[in-house]
Amino acid sequence: MVSLTPIFFTKTLVIIWLWGGLVSGSPNTQVFQEECSQAFYPAIDPYGISVTYILNDVMKNTPNSQPYDYSVSGLPPVNAYGFGSCAPALSNSDCSTCMTAAYTEIVNRCGGHISGKVLLKDCSIGYMKDVAHK
Repeated sequence: MVSLTPIFFTKTLVIIWLWGGLVSGSPNTQVFQEECSQAFYPAIDPYGISVTYILNDVMKNTPNSQPYDYSVSGLPPVNAYGFGSCAPALSNSDCSTCMTAAYTEIVNRCGGHISGKVLLKDCSIGYMKDVAHK
């Protein structure tokens, strides 16, 4: 299973922001990187329901968290862990726009996978099995 960590996301986004300069205007929703686990969960599975809930929660709440860094864990027994972040220079509205695009990308690219992450130029979103509750 691919190991995905929120720390990796944060460090990667900081590098992107330093390389690309400050964000101005509309958010850049171009996909920079994606990573999906090789393992899948069954089509009708409680974990899939948890992932859907977690990703929606991350999409909606990241723009309202400061400094645009948000994470959430699901409830046992099917623990999913989700995380998202936006470039600090984005407005709340632009962060929301970027997170909506990130949500669409992760569902399209990693739907059905046990874990996944998508880094856009100005934001990121990801999920994985929450190993803390095994």
